Order: sequence, then C-alpha cells, then structure tokens
Amino acid sequence: MIFDHKEGNHVNLLAILLCVLALLIASEDGWADERVKVQELPPLEVTGKRVKGLLRNELTTNTINPEAKIEAGETNDITDLLKESQSILVQDSSYGKKVFLRGLEDQNMRILINGMPVGQMGKYYARSFEWETIPVDAIERIDVTKGVGSAEYGNTLAGTINIITKRGTKRLKTRLKGSYGRFYDGKATLTNSGSYGPLDWFIGGSYHTRDEYLKNNDLEDANGFLSGGIDLGDLGEIRFLGYGYHKNEGYVLDDRVAWNIWSEARDYASGSDFTLDNAGGEIIYLSKLIDIGVSCSNQKRNSNPEKENWKKGDTSDYDSDFDTPAVRCKIHHSFGPHTLSLGGEYTYGDADADWEYYNKGKEHVDFKQDLWGAFFEDSWDILPRLNLTVGVRYDDFRNRIKDSGIKYTGATAPGSGGGTHGVFEDRISDHQWSPRYTLTYKPLDDVSLYFTGGRIFKAPTIAD
Repeated sequence: MIFDHKEGNHVNLLAILLCVLALLIASEDGWADERVKVQELPPLEVTGKRVKGLLRNELTTNTINPEAKIEAGETNDITDLLKESQSILVQDSSYGKKVFLRGLEDQNMRILINGMPVGQMGKYYARSFEWETIPVDAIERIDVTKGVGSAEYGNTLAGTINIITKRGTKRLKTRLKGSYGRFYDGKATLTNSGSYGPLDWFIGGSYHTRDEYLKNNDLEDANGFLSGGIDLGDLGEIRFLGYGYHKNEGYVLDDRVAWNIWSEARDYASGSDFTLDNAGGEIIYLSKLIDIGVSCSNQKRNSNPEKENWKKGDTSDYDSDFDTPAVRCKIHHSFGPHTLSLGGEYTYGDADADWEYYNKGKEHVDFKQDLWGAFFEDSWDILPRLNLTVGVRYDDFRNRIKDSGIKYTGATAPGSGGGTHGVFEDRISDHQWSPRYTLTYKPLDDVSLYFTGGRIFKAPTIAD
C-alpha cells in the first residue's frame, strides 16, 4: 500500500519499530537460549560446458523459433516461418509458393525432418517438397544452414533446411484454434500433447479452406500429424513420426504471380486444378554413442489444367508418384576439446510420371536414383572462444531414366497415322570427395568472426 501523505509514512515507521521491539523482548524472555546448529558443507563446484558445435554453427545456421508468430496468428504454413531467415525468399508461382535459399529453388537445397531426408526428386510438374505438409503448430524450430555447412549433410547446392518437430509436454495439453476471414477463409487446428511414464506424444491436425482472391486460386487442404517417443533411460530413446497431407488447389489465372516455363496463365480456363497427397514417417534411435534412423516419404499429384482454346470438356492430365525411402546412421563421441562424428546415409528414389495429351497421345516416364553419402568430422575447441571444425564427405549417385515416348493415335502422329515417337533412355552416375572446414573466433560475446570453405555436390533430379 502506498500513502500519499507524510502521516502515512510516520505510521509505517512506527509499526516497524514496534515489531522490532517485540522481537527483542521475546528473545530476552527465553528465546535467547535457543541455538541453531549450523553444519558446514563441503564446497560445491559448479562447472559449465558449451554445447559442442554451437560456436561453429551459430553464424552459418539461422534458427527460427515459431512460437511467437504462431501465437500471434501470423502463420499459415512453414513458408511464413522461413521468411524470418534473411537467406530465404518466398515467392508465389503458378504451382504455389516457391522457396529460394541463396537464390536457388528448393530442389537445389537439402530438406530434412528431424535430420532425416525427405523426398527431393525434383520439380517435374511438382514441387520438391510441399511446405504445408507439416503443420506449424507441430514445429519446435527450423534450422536454416546456408552454403557449405557441416560435412554431415550433403547433396545440396544452396544449403540445408532442417525441420525439428515438437515433443510431448509433461502435462496433458489440448488446444483448439480457429479463424475466419475475407474470401471465406476458414482455418481450424486441434492438437493434443502429453506424456505417460516413458512415453510422450504430440498429435494434431488442421483444416483450411479459401475461396479465390486471385483468378481461380481457390484452396482446400487438410493434414494430420503424430510425433512421439519412448525414453529407454541409459540406453537412449526412440522417436517416431507420421504425417499425411491432402490438398486441392486451382491453377492461378492471374498475371500477378511468377510464371514458369510449364504454364501460360492466359491459356488456362477456370476450373483447372490439381490435387496433391503427401505422406511419410520416420523412426529414429538416439543414444550417447550412435543415432540410427529410417524414413520414407511419398508424394502423389494429379494435375488437370483446361485451356480456353480447346473444345469444351477437353483437359490435359498429368499424374506423378514419388517414393523416397532413406536410412541414416551416425556415431558420435566427445573427449577433451574434440567432438568426433562418423556416419553415412542412403536414399532411394522411385518416380513415375504419366501425361495424357488430349487430341495427341500418352507418355510415361520412369526415374530411379540411388544416392549414397558418408562423412567424418572433428569439431575442436582450440580455445574457449576459438573453434576449428574439419570434415570430409563422400557422395555417390546412380540415376536411371526411361521415357516411353508419346504414343500417338490417328492423324496426330507426325508423318504417319500413329505410332510412338520420342523414346528415350539413359543412365548416369558420378561421385565426389568434398572437404569442408570452418574456423570461428568470438573475441566478445556480441562479436563473432568466422572463415568457412569447402566443396559441395548435388546429384541431378528428374527435372535435370
């Protein structure tokens, strides 16, 4: 309580003096003989140890924490979070949002979920990764590494985007969120998180619908998500993840978006749309010595564009089906100022694409890829503020592609009444050793200097 007058201050002072006097009298009446035994404890030594790798990564890796933006209702998908990184540009296109890292599109970067690679078969009438697949409410953070980065991650020209998902909360927690706005834009999200004994979980889903605010860009999508873990004590832990996503979106007919070589907005007719389904999962074992993970992702797309100059009801049809299972292993150990890591990974790519050209014919393409990688890295704290990280990576790929050609019908075949034209088949392979190094010095808490270099390697995609 605050008194505005001097009389109030005098009352407070008098009350304090009376309390002190009462305590003195009480001690004289018998409390003075009471002794408090004080036992001296041995000195407690508190030491701190910096997380290995933090100093060397803090300048080349930007960590995005989504909590503040999610609570403020500013996010619809991962691309809204990625805009927080100065190295990333997000642009609307005729096939949805395109993400650029250091000026290169997503098929030229490495996309990971909890460190495990996801499907990156390339943009053959499809995006390399559908950014709405993982709901923003399920994301703990996003690590964006530009350029060469650690030897642990390869097959990239632009850098790495690692999406880290949330763990279950200690107390049971359920959240329901919803919003409604212009253009009949409605969103709803439901999540549940908790733990029971050694088990924790985070489960949820979202639904989004929107009428067009540009010509023909109406949208309806939904996703589901399950993340969990089992604590094995001294043996480590097992983490698991499963997700699914479905979207139906119209082809934009508006000139205010960035077009690509595959589409011409003025030739499309209202009603052109595509459906896309993404599904995947992963299981990861983590311990003090070794990490092992297995993952698989699938993307299916069905495109149905219509054009103004075609007959009523005529459409072109494109279907694609991409499967990318992967396995990864990493051994890590720290001793003294050194942190060593040794590991490898394998990703198999299996893509099928079918075209149906109305009044022309059909075409089928098969694409297969074997992608191997191995790495060794040493992070050495030379001084408390000086770190040298040296590593080497080996990459190898095997690509096989087969195009059945266009099977023409009737008089549409060039120079004949039918047949197959444009058959193509090819196999390519290559490998490379890529040394990498980073020297980081932090003279002051707010000042950091670093020098990094090395080689990078990227296997060609189906579009390449």
